[in-house]
Amino acid sequence: MIRKLAATYSVIAYDQRQMGAAVQSHFFGVGSVVPWARAGVGVVCTQSIVNVDAGPQILALLELGATAHDALSMVVAADAERDYRQIAVLGATGSIAAHTGSKAIAHAGHVETAMGSFQANMMSNPGVPEAMEAVFARDPNWRELLLRLEPTGVFAFSDAVWQQLKEA
Repeated sequence: MIRKLAATYSVIAYDQRQMGAAVQSHFFGVGSVVPWARAGVGVVCTQSIVNVDAGPQILALLELGATAHDALSMVVAADAERDYRQIAVLGATGSIAAHTGSKAIAHAGHVETAMGSFQANMMSNPGVPEAMEAVFARDPNWRELLLRLEPTGVFAFSDAVWQQLKEA
């Protein structure tokens, strides 16, 4: 199977009243495979080597009352390719959990906080999730976060993106 790689970073966050997800990638149609949301239930971002079933499965478990950690643990445990996955979960109650597999597209990582989770992969340098979290910590308005993160993420992974585009 040929897999198209694409640098991606995302955030899931809430502010006591609302929750949401934002994602940036040069992968066309990223909005159809990374973010998943259900009102009153939660939000999920699944990236790196995406398992499109993970989002709906996790949301179903959250709807049944599982915490973000338990829902994520169940789906990851059942996934034979879990080492390649990157998934973040935010339940409507504020529970947060994230997973970055040991074989996720480097540089890959995530940072969890009390208000959200920040994920990145295929970065040319480590530290992008930490830089994203620092932007969020200064002004935790997740509705505008992606716009504020754009320069942070683009500068951090631009080398990897350009290399991939040159090879395409």
